[in-house]
Amino acid sequence: MVNILPFRGYRYDKERVDIGKVVSPPYDVINPKFQEELYRRSDYNIVRIILGKDEGEDNESENKYTRAYGFFESWIEGGYLKPDGKPCIYVYSQEFEVSGEKKERTGFVAVVELEEFGKNILPHEFTLKGPKIGRRLLLEKTKANFGQIFSIYLDQEKRIDSILGKEKKKPPEFDVTDEEGIRHRFWVINDEEMIKGVAEEMRDKKVFIADGHHRYETSLEYSKDHPENGKAKYTMMTLVNMKNEGLVILPTHRLVNELEPFDREQLIDRLKQNFDIETIEFEETNEKGRKGEMFKKMKSEKHSFGMYLGDNRYFVFTLKDEGVMDKKVKDCSNPWKRLDVSVLHTLVLEDLLGIDTTKPEKQHHVEYVKDTKDAVDECVAKVKNGESQIALFMNPTRIEEVEEVAENGDKMPQKSTFFYPKVYTGFVIYKF
Repeated sequence: MVNILPFRGYRYDKERVDIGKVVSPPYDVINPKFQEELYRRSDYNIVRIILGKDEGEDNESENKYTRAYGFFESWIEGGYLKPDGKPCIYVYSQEFEVSGEKKERTGFVAVVELEEFGKNILPHEFTLKGPKIGRRLLLEKTKANFGQIFSIYLDQEKRIDSILGKEKKKPPEFDVTDEEGIRHRFWVINDEEMIKGVAEEMRDKKVFIADGHHRYETSLEYSKDHPENGKAKYTMMTLVNMKNEGLVILPTHRLVNELEPFDREQLIDRLKQNFDIETIEFEETNEKGRKGEMFKKMKSEKHSFGMYLGDNRYFVFTLKDEGVMDKKVKDCSNPWKRLDVSVLHTLVLEDLLGIDTTKPEKQHHVEYVKDTKDAVDECVAKVKNGESQIALFMNPTRIEEVEEVAENGDKMPQKSTFFYPKVYTGFVIYKF
């Protein structure tokens, strides 16, 4: 049973601040340059809390986490953040464009009772220790959730979507378009019958963590360590139906770096053991078209990957026989073995290149590149100029694969999914 509850969310007073200047993407996609930009936008931008700056004189009693607490409390005292008058759930819509097609993803925000992974709430990716340390320190100081864990559930009849759709007929509380052209709209549901309807529909569902595994595990550990705080037994989530037409997964490509020795022709020869390889040669005048041909061929075959090694050739390599994964991997389910990302990590990164991405000491060999804007061209450019040795291009993981792997108790290799767009931080805060 999944237990969701409404909560008295803290929200920015739109009479006091420009909402578009105080919200931000989640902390883990903000680079230092964009962090500076968010700081400049407003003295009340949520980045000052979720990703504060380190300062030279920082110590245990004065640091970015204590400053985050100070900002949070002072914004509440100053009336910039105000709690809703009664427990609510919230409707969150994002309108965006992918490959020239306009889409809208709609979900709802509530707090979900924390539990160990495996029964009602399921992960699909492994986590790393490092990112959880900072999130725990922020939790300890502020006792609040600022970012929403992004999760998905299956509602074939779209009953919850129907309830949310009724609220969407009203004017939104917030209507913001970000720097990428994504439109974010936010509604508040305080009608007890509507809230009850959503909660009852969710009781027999399973929740799959799509993005925010580190924050979920951090919240769970915090709740165990602070049983006296009843509200800490819950964490804030945005939940989206798997059948929502706007639920999009984009691929995450791989750049391989710092292999010594490295021989590109030897790699091509060794790939032929398990893969059929097609070479797509190009000249400067037709490179764009040939690159497009590579991606077209990738999409036409199962377990196909693109590759660029720095000369005037693109490659498409396709797995010959799925049975090789059965021989190589003994302790994972069939759905896991049939993932493109599992095939790539097992047969190419590990077997051919000696990179076990589960080991911290090997992390520097692989850079993960989310497929947005000019990501593919940037990957190619990095290989051309010698910053990277190999660019490996992937098709996206399908939502059904996420469900199957999680249901079987497996976790996908790192960076297997990129749910687009990211859920923004700052529209509502859960203070416990």
